[in-house]
Amino acid sequence: MSFAIDDEYLQYLEAERHLFAWCLMRIDGFSASDARAEALTRYPWESSDDEYREMVFHRTAWTWAIIRIFGHEYREGAEIDPSIRAAYEVECEWVHPV
Repeated sequence: MSFAIDDEYLQYLEAERHLFAWCLMRIDGFSASDARAEALTRYPWESSDDEYREMVFHRTAWTWAIIRIFGHEYREGAEIDPSIRAAYEVECEWVHPV
């Protein structure tokens, strides 16, 4: 993934922040303000000359949220209502339209 202009990067960054916060609120009951603060930490603005600028996007917001909540030891399918994952997929389509 590569962004030609900062506006595209910012739009994608904000979408991923939204999805990450969404996961924290739905999966672990974070408040909206705490989830947003966590999202800003996970997805900081990085300048276009930062060689690792888009590295955070190599994993989905879902994956980063799961790691934040359960740690790196988490295994897919453990203790998460499948309807939450389905709702996340719908949310992804809303913030990242094709």
